[in-house]
Amino acid sequence: MRKLSIGIAVTAIVLSGTVASAAPVKKQKPEAVQPSVTISAVEAPKPASWTGSYIGAYGAYTPKGSVTIGYSGVSATDNNLSGFGGGVQAGYDYQMGTSVAGAAIEVNASGASDSYSGTISGVSISDSYTMPTTWVARGRLGLVASDNMLIYATAGYAYGQRKGSLTIASVNYNDTENQSGYLVGGGLEYRLTPNTSAFAEYRYYNFNSTSYTFGTTSFSLNDSENEIRLGVNYRF
Repeated sequence: MRKLSIGIAVTAIVLSGTVASAAPVKKQKPEAVQPSVTISAVEAPKPASWTGSYIGAYGAYTPKGSVTIGYSGVSATDNNLSGFGGGVQAGYDYQMGTSVAGAAIEVNASGASDSYSGTISGVSISDSYTMPTTWVARGRLGLVASDNMLIYATAGYAYGQRKGSLTIASVNYNDTENQSGYLVGGGLEYRLTPNTSAFAEYRYYNFNSTSYTFGTTSFSLNDSENEIRLGVNYRF
């Protein structure tokens, strides 16, 4: 009887081990590894400053201007002054926040001309007037309207060579004089690259009256001009 009990116990142990080994083992799923992401702030590039020196070239058009001829206290004005020109300039700008102040010098060669025929104080004349060269020294004040755009006003001193040709009683006389005056205007300049910019500008010139001698007769001549400019600058 005792042997039977031992046999039954051994059999139970063997069966329990077999059942345990046959039972399916539940596998644990590996934990998902979260990727490491590093976010760093990237600063936007700063807009280029307008501070610095520059040189430039431009084309100009005078759509309308006037020439006033005076003789013996009587004057006549002709409004047919027009023509194309161009020139070069050099300057320096300094930016303070959104404001820009600068100065520039330039020389302009112009093909603008005017002609007049009429009678002044009983004298019949035929006159032609050209303005081949004008020198300018000017300042400008501007406002930075966007990262690349500058809106500005300009004013300064102008000094130019003027040529008059006058025909009186079928006799032609010529005289060349220098006239001084002032200019005012405004424009827009747009930066194309950190070193280059393009500009469009309007100007008004007014030159003082100057005495021209034709033969033995003196006439006074002065002109005013409206001018439109398109050009490019290279900035250092």
